[in-house]
Amino acid sequence: MHLAALLAFWNGRFSRSPELESGSRFPEPLHHLPALPEDLEKTFSEMQRVLRKGGRVVFVEPWLTPFLRFVHAVSENRLARRLSNKMDALAAMIQFERRTYEQWLT
Repeated sequence: MHLAALLAFWNGRFSRSPELESGSRFPEPLHHLPALPEDLEKTFSEMQRVLRKGGRVVFVEPWLTPFLRFVHAVSENRLARRLSNKMDALAAMIQFERRTYEQWLT
């Protein structure tokens, strides 16, 4: 959940992250935050504020593994992008958020 979306909730509103409450996945994981570490600190502060005491947040973030390197290489292939919407979406995300994404992976 993006930081701006968290601001609308009152203190201690959730026992789990809102995505877990609704059963959905994180639409905007931490690696999409534009300014690290500043946005990361603000985001954690907001998460702590809106979670109940003992509440939990779960993050699923990319880790630069040989498999992810392979996926990155495939996503640069024009045919792969035309055949797979997910490959095209990944390539577009990397293109538009390259600085933030690469900063997260390093």
